[in-house]
Amino acid sequence: MFKKIIVLLVLITSIIFSQGWNNIKTTNISVSNAQYAEMFSNSFGNNVILQNTNGSITYYVLNCSTGIAGSPITIESVGASLAQVTGDAQKVYVVYRKNSKIMGKFTTDSGLSWSSINPDLNINPTSLDAVYHEGKLHI
Repeated sequence: MFKKIIVLLVLITSIIFSQGWNNIKTTNISVSNAQYAEMFSNSFGNNVILQNTNGSITYYVLNCSTGIAGSPITIESVGASLAQVTGDAQKVYVVYRKNSKIMGKFTTDSGLSWSSINPDLNINPTSLDAVYHEGKLHI
């Protein structure tokens, strides 16, 4: 009997504190030419990158409440692949492969300006992942 009460309390608590995962937001981001999308969330909002079929990478900041994205920002115009997005509360990194190298850019102002990560890594990967942890970018 005691176990049934505990299970009932856990169930009721989980319902009360659920995140509302059924509240789907429709965005204004066009994905007609996208190969895939990546997202990283921080203090700027939801940072979304689209890698398009021509190898361009487009960056958007998506408002968490409305689902509306700001103006698209081109990170790379052609020839990129394996794009990843990561960062911390005040910085966003976009890392990708281009010209048989790992390249990247970062922003500290929600995408208004971008700086290159130097040096480019002269590695030609077949897959790529990036994580920012304790002040370091791990690729």
